[in-house]
Amino acid sequence: MLLFGSQNVVGLDIGTSAVKLVELDKIKNEYHLKHIGIAKLPRDTILNGTIIHGELLEQAIKNLFQHYKIKNKNAAISISGHPVIIKKITTALMTEDELEQTLPFEAEQYIPFSLEEVNLDFQIMGPCEDKSKQMNVMLVAAKKALLNDYVSVLQNAGIKAAIVDIDVFALENMFNLNYEPEEGATAVLVDVGASVTNINIVKNGVSQFTRDIF
Repeated sequence: MLLFGSQNVVGLDIGTSAVKLVELDKIKNEYHLKHIGIAKLPRDTILNGTIIHGELLEQAIKNLFQHYKIKNKNAAISISGHPVIIKKITTALMTEDELEQTLPFEAEQYIPFSLEEVNLDFQIMGPCEDKSKQMNVMLVAAKKALLNDYVSVLQNAGIKAAIVDIDVFALENMFNLNYEPEEGATAVLVDVGASVTNINIVKNGVSQFTRDIF
């Protein structure tokens, strides 16, 4: 699941205590590590996913790109925090295109913010087992102000936010890329950070439950 973007990028993991950078080279069908780095952040630069001191984060990102002489200025980031809402909902069976059109109406009853304040995305999980004419959908809403803060910091550092994802789904994407899911198998993905732990329970390669623990 991506809030937006898709292209060749440098990965940035922006946490509360540090910024981590990774750049890969794809040679034939294999990925090879090109650069990896970390820059510590001063205390309270980011709180609960919200940027408090953008200038400190901007400088840390600049330092990483300059130190490792990274030429690619397109970055992939992920976000979490209280301004991000993830809900498992049930809707009538429909195509992805149809759901995209009806999503704003479906989302109103689940999102505690004005829909004008958020970006919406979704992932179809599949038909309900007990209701053949309905399906399960993972609904995601992220406040535009939060997205804009991260995008602006990157822009000020000379970097484009080419991909913006949600932490738990970035974790899921990494798992699915590296491991072929066994039919019927369930995996619990856990990312323990300095101030938040991301949990994603995945079955057959599809997210079933997510939680951020602060």
